[in-house]
Amino acid sequence: MGTPPAPAWATIFYALHEKDMVPRWSSNILFYKRFVGDVIGIWLTDPDPEKDRELWNAFCKDMDSWHGMKWDCNKPTNSVNFMDLTITIEGNRIVTTLYEKALNLYFYIPPFSSHPRRVFTGTISGQIPRIRRLCTCTYKDEADSRIQEFISRLLVR
Repeated sequence: MGTPPAPAWATIFYALHEKDMVPRWSSNILFYKRFVGDVIGIWLTDPDPEKDRELWNAFCKDMDSWHGMKWDCNKPTNSVNFMDLTITIEGNRIVTTLYEKALNLYFYIPPFSSHPRRVFTGTISGQIPRIRRLCTCTYKDEADSRIQEFISRLLVR
């Protein structure tokens, strides 16, 4: 963004718009959170699909109406990638699993680097609990396979 404080200023700047915008849409938004430039929310659909589409488009236009800022508004869906999570609504449950971008190169610090040994062990002791925490209980096998992938990538380094 150009200068170190720019993300913090952008966050504050857009929060001024959210202060008025989010209450305006409270009948359609059950949940709304933003982290710098990423927004996640739960949209309450209207029974009439045409009206729901119009409301969604109006909401997206409202988000984009603040001083030329443009957001990528994805269509409402039951599954979304947000930060390092894939969040899915299955029936009456919310399930999560680890999301990794396709272009992630997994440049972990190799064990033979000049870094203190605790940096390497800290990577392991931080990533394994993180993977278990992000994968919900229903996906225990997936969490185990993600941990195996992590170990394999670490060994390649």
